[in-house]
Amino acid sequence: MGFAIVYGIVHSLGGSIFVSSQPGNGTRFDVYLRATKTTATTETAVTTGATAGARGESVLVVDDNSGVRELACTLLESAGYTVAAATDALRALAVARAMAIPPDLLLTDVIMPGMSGRELAEKLRDIYPRLRVLFMSGYTNNILSDPNGLPKGMHFIQKPFTVEDFQAQVQRALRHQYPED
Repeated sequence: MGFAIVYGIVHSLGGSIFVSSQPGNGTRFDVYLRATKTTATTETAVTTGATAGARGESVLVVDDNSGVRELACTLLESAGYTVAAATDALRALAVARAMAIPPDLLLTDVIMPGMSGRELAEKLRDIYPRLRVLFMSGYTNNILSDPNGLPKGMHFIQKPFTVEDFQAQVQRALRHQYPED
């Protein structure tokens, strides 16, 4: 899954990755990114991201893959969101209850050990009825179309994702109005 995330980021930046492997000599990954004449700073990236999306919302990120979890947290924090994270659903329940303000969005992997992302979403929506949910998964859509898969109308993003798709899906999920709203 880690390489898929790297590929998604590099591809979203218009870059390429070339892989060469020789038995006994190892594997080499060459990453090529477009050159630019401007210099980006962290401050510029944070300011740009914050104006593009966050309105002070808080997001709870749950994924058992540390690379995906850390990437999602970094992208969300750089866009101005308040972020909390957990490695699994049971920890996520505890983290959500300990948050200073209720989470506005649950960003969760669909398939995790112990409790699925769908079960976690149902439990958290019982506590926080206005909670928005964005599911993510690296599995193919036909696995997720199972009747026990995702509830109809829920937001979903396929891993690996581009930075632009990720930010758009987060904003779409946060702006979505549930029927009971």
